[in-house]
Amino acid sequence: MSSGPGWLRLLISAVLASLILSACATRPALISSSAGDQRAFARAAALERFSGWSLSGRVALSDGRDGGSGRLSWEQHGESAELNFRAALGRGAWRLKMAPNTALLETGDGQRFQSPSVGYLVERYVGWPVPVDSLSYWIRGLPAPDRAAQVDWHQDGLPAVLKQAGWEVVFERWDRSSEPAMPTKLVARRDDYRVKLLIRSWALK
Repeated sequence: MSSGPGWLRLLISAVLASLILSACATRPALISSSAGDQRAFARAAALERFSGWSLSGRVALSDGRDGGSGRLSWEQHGESAELNFRAALGRGAWRLKMAPNTALLETGDGQRFQSPSVGYLVERYVGWPVPVDSLSYWIRGLPAPDRAAQVDWHQDGLPAVLKQAGWEVVFERWDRSSEPAMPTKLVARRDDYRVKLLIRSWALK
């Protein structure tokens, strides 16, 4: 087997990619060895131009034993967001409002629960840890900016699989006709937990 300079270049490239990915925990850096590198960076830059977005679709949650599905609408304005669920987890309608350092959950029968941590609040209500903070990035095809991630890419520069914080996010379908392209079907898995999102419409603001 040849051990010429080509192998050395491949080894150096792999090491550099690993080091860059580990160092970029503070921003959603996109690292890839595929031919889609430039498109991936261009898509991330395009998304940064929008301060808000909204979507509507369906969500399904499962912990391996119990689960449920329902409609979801999500409005995001900077660091504040409002999520409305209909018939999700057999709990009827409920609403989740998020802002920096605070989260409010309102049920259809008028109960209100508040916490500085949206993760804690949702876990208490749903029964297991749904990564809502990270999902606000994953749902757009971006790694969350607070920790390192591993991303596998399609040849056109769109994420195929994202691994972060013990979760694996598989992007099963994209709307490639939009600019930038946006996910329309993804599944996030961790152990027996699963969050499946089917997005029918996107609006970038």
